[in-house]
Amino acid sequence: TVGYSIFLWLLISGTYYIVCQSFGGNLARITFAGILLLVAIAMLGSTVQIPGVGGGVQAATFIALTAIFGISVELAASATILIWLLTFAAVSLVGIPLMIREGLSLGQLRAMARARAELSEPPAGTSSRERP
Repeated sequence: TVGYSIFLWLLISGTYYIVCQSFGGNLARITFAGILLLVAIAMLGSTVQIPGVGGGVQAATFIALTAIFGISVELAASATILIWLLTFAAVSLVGIPLMIREGLSLGQLRAMARARAELSEPPAGTSSRERP
């Protein structure tokens, strides 16, 4: 499991590295250690949901590229979008056909999420400590 996890994170880091190399310029000058820092910051950002924008991974990657690595705003925005497409959105290419194959729809997924949220909310007038 540890070996598989290391392999997976090296693969993700390699994707970030290849994207940065493909843009050239200042992005190509980021070392692999810098890429590992960028991946760590992006993963921290992925834990945040920003209203109206979506995942914080894009914001965290963009901020890291501009503030830490000194990349221009335009180049950082382009690289951030490509990194997001390759590392997060690409899952949809496999996920959507699997969802359809399993007979699920986006409406059903929303209903399942809503039902789960209702189960985790405490009844009106009770505190979270009073829940079983």
